[in-house]
Amino acid sequence: ITDSVELELGTDPNNAGDRPFETGGSIGINFVSNRDPAATILPAEEAGFPEVAQTNWNNTRGAPSGNNINLLGDEITLVDSEGQDSRIIAIWDANSTYNTENGSEPADNKLMNGYLDNVGPGGFATVDILNITYANYDVYVYFGADQSGRLGAIESTTAGQTFSYSTFSQFSGAGGAFPGAYARTTDEGSGNPPANFCIFRNQSSGSFSVQLNRGINNSGIYGIQIVPTDPTNTDLIENAGATVEDAIPLGVLGTRETEFVFDTLQSSIDTEIALFYPDGRLGPENDDFNGTLQSGLAFSNVAPGTWYIVVGQYDTTFANGFSATGFPSGSIIALTVNANETTRARIQQTGVVWFSFESRPQAVSLGSLGDGSLPLQFTTLGSTIDTEMALYGLEGELLAENDDFNGALQSGITAGNLEEGTYYIAVSQYNTIFSEEFDVNGPPGAANFLLNYGENQLIQGALPANGVQWFSFEITPIVVPEVALSEVWLSGGTLNMSWQTDAGMTYRVQRSPDLQTWQNVGRVRAGTGSLMQHSQPVTGGRAFFRVVIP
Repeated sequence: ITDSVELELGTDPNNAGDRPFETGGSIGINFVSNRDPAATILPAEEAGFPEVAQTNWNNTRGAPSGNNINLLGDEITLVDSEGQDSRIIAIWDANSTYNTENGSEPADNKLMNGYLDNVGPGGFATVDILNITYANYDVYVYFGADQSGRLGAIESTTAGQTFSYSTFSQFSGAGGAFPGAYARTTDEGSGNPPANFCIFRNQSSGSFSVQLNRGINNSGIYGIQIVPTDPTNTDLIENAGATVEDAIPLGVLGTRETEFVFDTLQSSIDTEIALFYPDGRLGPENDDFNGTLQSGLAFSNVAPGTWYIVVGQYDTTFANGFSATGFPSGSIIALTVNANETTRARIQQTGVVWFSFESRPQAVSLGSLGDGSLPLQFTTLGSTIDTEMALYGLEGELLAENDDFNGALQSGITAGNLEEGTYYIAVSQYNTIFSEEFDVNGPPGAANFLLNYGENQLIQGALPANGVQWFSFEITPIVVPEVALSEVWLSGGTLNMSWQTDAGMTYRVQRSPDLQTWQNVGRVRAGTGSLMQHSQPVTGGRAFFRVVIP
C-alpha cells in the first residue's frame, strides 16, 4: 500500500502492522487484446464465474504492458462492482497479447477473449495489484489460450500457491460457451486438469502478485478479480462431498412418515439434484423446480437407513451405482431441507457435491430399560406366529438377530453390555433378511404377536402391512452413587474419613488426581448399618477421595 494512501486513511507508513482497511465491491480487470479491441465489457454487463459475477469491469486498451493510465476511457481510477472509485493500482506486463474467438454474447465470452500472452521460452505475463484495502479477499484469475490442451501454471508468490492447468477456453465453433464452460483448477501439483480459472483464497496482504508460467506452448491471462470476503463466515463447507463415501452428513431427518423436501432455491446457479437409495439405486431426479433454474425433490415413505442427495450444475447426469457426473466444479450451492435448514457447500472437482441423511424407524417406545450393566432379554415367546427378531444400534448397525429361540418357532435376543443410547428391535415373520442400516426385508402381511422384554414386561404387537414392527428403547448412563461422608480429619500424618453404612450394601473408596479419573483403593467392604472408617497415609501432591457404592 502506498504511503499516500496510508497517510490519507490515518495509518503509519513506517509500521507494517498498521494497515488501513475499507469496504467495497469486487474489482474486475478485463485484459483486452489489441487484436480485438472491441471485446470490452460494458458497465452494465455482468461477467465472471457465476458465484462472483459482477458488473462494472475495468477494460484495458489492448497494450501488453501498462497500469491505470492504460485503462479504456479517460479515467485512471479502477472502479468496483458498484461503480465506486477504488484506490487500487494495477500493473501488468507481458510480451504480447492474443485472443480467442469466443464471440461477444454474453459478456463472459468477451472476458474470455483477449489475454496477456506469455510467448516463447523467454516470455512473461504478470499482474501486480497494489493498494488493496480489503481486510480479507479472494483472487480469481482467468487464463487460457486460442487452443485447448496447452499446459501451464498460475503462480502467486503472495499466496505461496501454484495451480497447474491444461488450457480449455477456445469455443469458436459454438460462438463461445461461457459462463457454462468455466472450469476451476485446484491442482497444486503437475496434474494439469482442463481448466480456465483458479482462486487464491483468504488473502490479506495490501498487494498481490500473480504470474503465468507457460509450458511448451503459449497461454495467457484473460482477467483478474479481487473479491472481498468475510473471514468470520464459516458456514461454507469447502472440501467435502466429492464422493458418496465423503458425503456431507445432514443427520437424522425423520422417519417413514416424514415428508421430505430438498431444494436448491437459494443457489445462484442452475442446478440438478438426485436421490439415491442406500444400496446405490438411483431414485427421483430433478432439473427445474417450481419453474426456476434451481432444482428440488419432494418424497416420503423413506425406509430406515442412510440415503443420499447429490447436487451438480445443469446437465449433470445420474445413474445407478452412486453415479453422478457433473461439470464444472467450484460453484457454491445451497441445499435447503423442508424449508428449514440450509447447508452451503462448494461443488467439488468431481463436478458434484454429495450429502447423506438418516431415516430412523417409526418405532413404539419401550422407554428406559436400565443402564446396560445387566443383560436384557427380548422374546416373542407366547406368540402364535413364527417370528424373527433383530437388534439395531442408533446408526443402523445390526447388533444381533435370531430366528428360533430355545427350540421354539418364536425368536429371542439377549443383549449384554449395551452402552448409553437408543436401540431398536425389529420383529417380523419367518424368512426375514436383516441387513445393516436398518434394512429389513420380510414377508409382507399383518399379524399379531407378543413381545416380552425387561423384567416380566409384555406388550401386544401387530405387524403392519409391510411385515416389520419396530420398537425402541433407551439405555441410560451408568451412575455411580456417591456416599456422603460423616467426618474427615487428619491425625499424625494420616487422613481419616468415616461414613454411615446400610446393612446389605457394599462400599469402596476411590482416589483421583484430577476429579476425572478414579482408581480403587483397597477392597470392597460390606456395610453393617453403623459407621465405617478408612485411613490413608498423607503423601506429597494433591489427591481427591470419595466413597461409592459399586
